[in-house]
Amino acid sequence: MFRFSLYLAIPEDSLFARSIEKSNPHLVGMFTQGGDYLHKKVVDSLPYLGKPLPPSPSLEQLERTQINLISLLKKIAPTYPVTEHPPILLTLPDDS
Repeated sequence: MFRFSLYLAIPEDSLFARSIEKSNPHLVGMFTQGGDYLHKKVVDSLPYLGKPLPPSPSLEQLERTQINLISLLKKIAPTYPVTEHPPILLTLPDDS
């Protein structure tokens, strides 16, 4: 049986890289070490930064996760135009 996880994320493209370069590296490190903060995943050789979602999330959980993700992204990449490049929902093979 296949198991999948949902992940709300943005691609770490050149636009994001330029924005994150302007941030405090200690702050970036603090928020990108996983846990309750941001997680890194690689899909088809493209790195993504985002947050995992619970299995079968409700619309409210999805909205809260998106708000939290955008808040964290604004802290570590304040010039990244998140409204023009909103997070996307990824379906990934389960890590477990």
